[in-house]
Amino acid sequence: MSNVQKKEKFFELLEQVYNNLEKFALNLSRNRDVAKDLVSETIIRAYDNFSKLRNEQAFLSYIFSICSNTYYSRLKRVKREQSYDNEQFDELYGTEISPERQLDYKFLYDAIDKLPKEMKDAIILFEIIGLPQKEIAEIQNITVQNLKVRLHRARHKLAELLEVNK
Repeated sequence: MSNVQKKEKFFELLEQVYNNLEKFALNLSRNRDVAKDLVSETIIRAYDNFSKLRNEQAFLSYIFSICSNTYYSRLKRVKREQSYDNEQFDELYGTEISPERQLDYKFLYDAIDKLPKEMKDAIILFEIIGLPQKEIAEIQNITVQNLKVRLHRARHKLAELLEVNK
């Protein structure tokens, strides 16, 4: 495959997952500017290493793994609190949100942030972005059954964490 063909194939595959990649980055970072940087850095890293990808069906897992790893690497370096402002809530949810609802979302996302990385990614990809379990299992390199267990445990952990905030 020539370089031009590789480039075309990369962008063809990227186009199929781009919107979900943006949503994932925004939900991970909860900051529009950080999410844009994260998506850009993910695309650059994915493109630079695309020739190493042996199976095109693994592209979904490949790109989301790069995004997740990039985010958590950044987070380790930055180590700062991230919080929503009203504009970011509007961007995430598309409607005006009452102050009570904003507080509920803040509690929810604070609880999600306390989950282990794998649980956090699974919850965001399934419950917020709405990806099918099979795709998430591919992204996380686990079986669908293991994903179901991970989601179940994440939901219970979230319930415990949210109960504390009542």
